[in-house]
Amino acid sequence: MKLRRLLAWSGLALLAVLALVALIAGGGWWYFHPEFTRANGIVYGTRHGHDLRLDVARPVQAKGLGVPYEEQVSFLAITAFITRALTHVQKEIRKVVTEKIAMMGQGARNRPRLATAPLFAWRTGF
Repeated sequence: MKLRRLLAWSGLALLAVLALVALIAGGGWWYFHPEFTRANGIVYGTRHGHDLRLDVARPVQAKGLGVPYEEQVSFLAITAFITRALTHVQKEIRKVVTEKIAMMGQGARNRPRLATAPLFAWRTGF
């Protein structure tokens, strides 16, 4: 009789935990996915003869100040930014290494040659 009672209480506890997890997951989904309306293609300016368009998403029930954010970024803009940043970092590394070698007092013959290939060869065509 005790074994049946233990199994019954264990089953009820398991169901209660599963119900609580489902309730928390459903509440989280509801909180992080609010209803909104979307207006696509609003022209806010022109550049080089092309319209600059903006998509606006507004919550159905606004609760305060809005936060503008960029939803989509051009892949080419990201790669250009990363390439510029890494080129700058590479130049700084070369400068520091050259200074360290000069501080060590090594002559020009003993100084190791620094690599001249860029960090990202796919971007520069090497």
